[in-house]
Amino acid sequence: GAKEYADQAKAKHEKHYAAMESDSGGFAALGFGVGGTDEQVAAVTRWAPYLALFHADTIKKGGGGTDVAPLRPLGAVTIGYMPAGTHYFDYHHSSLDRIDAVNVDELNGGAGAMATLTYLIAEKGLPAAHSSSPKAKRVARPSPQ
Repeated sequence: GAKEYADQAKAKHEKHYAAMESDSGGFAALGFGVGGTDEQVAAVTRWAPYLALFHADTIKKGGGGTDVAPLRPLGAVTIGYMPAGTHYFDYHHSSLDRIDAVNVDELNGGAGAMATLTYLIAEKGLPAAHSSSPKAKRVARPSPQ
């Protein structure tokens, strides 16, 4: 599905600036892995104080996952949400893998962290992938006047 999505985006000339994946459980937030240039990772790292509100301020280079990886060659920064994974396989595909086993506070914290990062990307933008030169433009939405 991910490859087909990327193929269709390419065929339609759609531009994806970032793609985020959350596929490691709904446990307590730790941070994000960022697949992009050093400048793109640094931009996300600068937002760690905002993400600290959710305990999601660990930012590592390299991230995304199989569901967003096909968008990386098209220029998207790929981001993987990192929750605490200690008990992932205690639940994943087991008889305990039920909605009533979800810790709502942890799930909400992760959702808040992902929403905050999405907002920051939309409002502040990320450096373009080719931005190794000092004159490189940032990819961002125009600021409201």
